[in-house]
Amino acid sequence: MCLRPVTTLPRHAAAADLGRPRAASEAAAQEHKRLARQHGDAAQATAGARSTAQATQRRLAEVESLLGESPSEAEVAMQLKLIVVADQALDTARRVVAARRAAVSAAERERASLVSEEKKAWAALRRSRDPVVGLGAPEVDAADLAQAWDSLAAWAAAQRAERAQRQPELDAAARTLGQQLGEGADALTALLAEHGITGLTDPARITAAVAERRTRAEKELEAVRQALRQAARLDRQIAAAREEEQVATTLGGLLKANTFERWLCSEALDSLVAEASATLMALSGGQYQLDRDERNELVVVDFEDAGARRPVHTLSGGETFQASLALALALSRQVVELSSGLRDLNSMFLDEGFGTLDEDSLETVASTLERLAADSGRMVGIVTHVAALAERVPVRFVVSRTGATSALRQERA
Repeated sequence: MCLRPVTTLPRHAAAADLGRPRAASEAAAQEHKRLARQHGDAAQATAGARSTAQATQRRLAEVESLLGESPSEAEVAMQLKLIVVADQALDTARRVVAARRAAVSAAERERASLVSEEKKAWAALRRSRDPVVGLGAPEVDAADLAQAWDSLAAWAAAQRAERAQRQPELDAAARTLGQQLGEGADALTALLAEHGITGLTDPARITAAVAERRTRAEKELEAVRQALRQAARLDRQIAAAREEEQVATTLGGLLKANTFERWLCSEALDSLVAEASATLMALSGGQYQLDRDERNELVVVDFEDAGARRPVHTLSGGETFQASLALALALSRQVVELSSGLRDLNSMFLDEGFGTLDEDSLETVASTLERLAADSGRMVGIVTHVAALAERVPVRFVVSRTGATSALRQERA
């Protein structure tokens, strides 16, 4: 107050006890915290109650809106009466339906009984008709039982009348047949007499005598057949001897120096052409087959031209490739056969020869090589500068020049 420094403090008497006020202060602070928490809880409860009240008010507004559009109490009472009347009508309808269903069940049982009776009637009709089908009984309508019986009965009456009219004629025919039987018996007796069988009038004895004579004739016939078989064996032996003579004569002529070589070449060419033809038929889809003429020159048989034969130089580029490939495959197989199975040519390489082919021929060549690789399991290698053909190869080794050297890289389709 007077701006003088305080050097010494005045003495004051110390409080008797500060523990109780301090404890009271702490208790008051805790009570304040508890009341603050209760105040926060009360505030939250108040906010929740306010939100619930607002939602309830909105719901009341919606209910009031719905009740405003609902019918009146009188209308509701009228609808309830109509519902009662409808329920009564529904019960009545259900009883009527039950009665109708009972009637339907009874009708079904009666219908089943009638169907069974109808089946029995049809069976009786068939039993009556089947024995006379061979006499021309008419077809019956499977849809109308009564009409079927009427049709069969009418046919039976007509047949009876017709046969009654034909009876005198049949009697006359029977008499004629009896007379013919007597004449036939006389002729049979005369025929038996010609073969040394006489004095027989009983048909059973005649049959036994004829059987005995037939047995003797069969034995004689068997002896003749044995003689014929012996003659046939002799004829075959003679033919075999003549064939051996012809073979010996032919071999004698073929074994001459120039003839044997020409025959051997012809046989080898025939074997090669036959095997190549089968391969060419497969490669060309059954269109072409190879053959040779009398001068050992190759010709092609075109089955799409009624089997016309023409020189091989008339083939297109792709077709010529197919024919050449077929000959090469046949020759490779024959080389394997000549080695007695010690060599196996399971791969082949084609070096160039594709640059002069047109687009169609190139397509034929590519399809042929793809089919060959897929069907035969061989490895087929192609050396080519034709990009269109190289692109169809699944695995490619591309050679490119890099300065003074060349590089090799592998590509896959």
